[in-house]
Amino acid sequence: MASNHKKDFNPSQRNIIFVGLDCATYWIVEKLVAEGRMPNLARLMAQGVTFHTECEEPVVSPVVWTSIATAKSPEKHGVKSFHATSASVKTKRIWDIFLDRGAAVGIMGHFVIWPPQKVRGFMVPDLLALDDQTQPEDLRFLRKLTESSKSGRGEGIHHNMQSAWDAYAHGVRLSTLWSAFIQLAQKKFSKRPLIEEQFGMRVLKQCLYADVFTWLWKKYRPQYAYFHNHLIDTSSHIFWKYLEPQKFGKVPQDEVEKYGDYLFKAFEHADATLGQILTLVDEDTVVIVASDHGAKAAVEQARQWRIPTIKSENLMQALNIERDVSYSNVGFDILVKPRIESDENKANLKQLFSKIQIVEDQLPLFQILEQDASNIWLRLNNAIEDLSSRHVRIKGHEFNMDRFVHASNDRTSGVHDGKNAILVLCGRGVKQGVKIKEKAHVMDIVPTILALSAMPVGRDMDGTVLTEALEDDFLESHPIEKIDTHDEPHSEGHDGDVDMETSKELKNQLRALGYL
Repeated sequence: MASNHKKDFNPSQRNIIFVGLDCATYWIVEKLVAEGRMPNLARLMAQGVTFHTECEEPVVSPVVWTSIATAKSPEKHGVKSFHATSASVKTKRIWDIFLDRGAAVGIMGHFVIWPPQKVRGFMVPDLLALDDQTQPEDLRFLRKLTESSKSGRGEGIHHNMQSAWDAYAHGVRLSTLWSAFIQLAQKKFSKRPLIEEQFGMRVLKQCLYADVFTWLWKKYRPQYAYFHNHLIDTSSHIFWKYLEPQKFGKVPQDEVEKYGDYLFKAFEHADATLGQILTLVDEDTVVIVASDHGAKAAVEQARQWRIPTIKSENLMQALNIERDVSYSNVGFDILVKPRIESDENKANLKQLFSKIQIVEDQLPLFQILEQDASNIWLRLNNAIEDLSSRHVRIKGHEFNMDRFVHASNDRTSGVHDGKNAILVLCGRGVKQGVKIKEKAHVMDIVPTILALSAMPVGRDMDGTVLTEALEDDFLESHPIEKIDTHDEPHSEGHDGDVDMETSKELKNQLRALGYL
């Protein structure tokens, strides 16, 4: 990916490939690159520019990835929780800007693209999609294949042969199909620990999707393409206590020895997938590898690990507001947003939560935090030293505390860290082998893509062009242009949060990921 300029080079015609490594933590990438365990990303870093990036609060993946794709804050783009759909988005995302120019696009696994729009190219929704809709429709098999494998449903031989044929016909390599056969055989006949079985299935899913993505790219030749890898995120939540066991009290030593390297293995698998995608790249292509956030230990000291966490689903049901709010666990807190946003609805919810009390202490159960304009953040009252054998009063009724509180959150040892994301840019017009000391913001990525594509940057974008990453002669030949907005006049969008009454699939996905 040389940086010297050809006379006929036209940046507006070149391809963009964006690989999203959800939750890739800056210091872990640096460590593994130095140890030679991420050779593909190391090559991009050597040929491009590396940034230490950060994101805004709340650190919720669908919110942050939409901020990245629009270069705008949640107040502008409209996505504020896990419950958003594509109808929630009030502004154009980067691929919409390319579509407006008549370009083909290919989007695989990006958050908040369900239901998918009809595009020139392809669009496959993320793991929180509520059904198997894809564009084009013949890609529906992907969701059916991965969900049936994950759930362990006993499918007949005809179904399995049909799924294998669909996969092979859409570019899945024989080596990947063989891995799938091995995984399913182990799932059926061996007694592997669940944690190992789930890790293997998640690795397999990324391989399947990467194979199909490369096949689709060759078929449609999208000018803007995006591939999402979620393996690091789920692995960070699960395996962090084996990475830093000293922070988590009595983690069995045999488990530390067995699983201590699993998080790093997730990064290695993500790097292998990146290497496969890099086979699509020519010298004019811009490659972006970025995370939305990093991760960190859920606690700083071992004595904190028994911090109780809230059973959000039970709480909303007891309050009889499950259909009126969207909610999810984020770390040890609950993020709650009224389905119909208004100051009155938010005030009513705050009042409702403030009246929930510990019976024995006559203290409020929650601290109510103001971390952003749209959401209410609930945190267990830290003035309460012992929640065991206590009761909680909700709307005049008393319940055992364990109905609403876990003794400890043993499922999630790694939590999101908005200060430790990473961005790597590589391609013609980008400086080579540079590591920028000053932190960038994740919303700076799209304006920089637009500048590298000789496309105007919207003045209504909150991110800015990372000019320090671009070669001086490129900026001189292709000065940054501005436009008031890429959006259509008077386009408002609307609240597209899914009705909880019809979102059992979403709830199951969030529950599996530890967000309920």
